Parts: sequence; C-alpha cells; structure tokens
Amino acid sequence: MIAADALAPAWNPTGVPLTDTTTGNVATPELEAAITPTDVTVPAAAAPVAVAALEGLAAMQPADLRDRLAPLMAETVPPTARAAAHRALEAHGACR
Repeated sequence: MIAADALAPAWNPTGVPLTDTTTGNVATPELEAAITPTDVTVPAAAAPVAVAALEGLAAMQPADLRDRLAPLMAETVPPTARAAAHRALEAHGACR
C-alpha cells in the first residue's frame, strides 16, 4: 500500500485557487556527499562504450595504465566496471 499526504489547495479571498503552486517533494533533504554511479544508475547504452574505451586503452598499454585505471579499482565501483579494468590491466598491448 502506498500512502500519500497532500495539503488542501490554497484559496484566495475571492474563492479562486491560487495560481502559484509547488509540486514535488518539498521535504527532501539535501545530499551531503556525491553519489557514486552504480550498475543501476549507469545507462545501459553507455556500458558498451565504456568497455570499448578500456579495451582501446589496454591495446595501447600506456606506461601509466595502472594509474589511469586506479579509480576503477575501488570497492565502491560497480563490479562490471572493476572487472573490465582488471581485464585491461591483464591484457597484452596490440598497438605498435
């Protein structure tokens, strides 16, 4: 069951509803910290592009590859992204 609370509309003295209305969750607290993207929040269309970018980077094998991929190794990163970063580190360069 979903419960909803609503205030009665405000009326001016002539009996006509006020035209200034507020919609939405006015009691929503402000976020104190940024939210890390998750598998649920990342658009499905963006995932193949991200994997292709990691594969391209792995093919080039730049000297600082481990440093570049370090942010993707954090425990807070979605497992699919972390696994793709690990594969990129284990890959052998294809570019010459």
